[in-house]
Amino acid sequence: MITLIEAFRLCKIADDELVYLKAADDKSPFGEEELFSSKAVRKTFDMKKLKVVEIRPLFERFGPDYLGIMFTVRGITTKELHEKHFRMWQ
Repeated sequence: MITLIEAFRLCKIADDELVYLKAADDKSPFGEEELFSSKAVRKTFDMKKLKVVEIRPLFERFGPDYLGIMFTVRGITTKELHEKHFRMWQ
């Protein structure tokens, strides 16, 4: 596994890019990925403590449009991730 900061470097995530984070403990069928700006991720999370278990492109559920890159991470729960997402967009 690699850290989230290493994954951002590997994927060449820019400062103004939108990314999706999903907690590894999320077992729902459609997933609960949360949308963040890459700048907010860098400011909000300890990127060295979050371990990436999956990196994949995310597309619309019922269409062909590309939405961005999704990182499935360990080291944070779905509830914590949702709370940070909610606080960011307030």
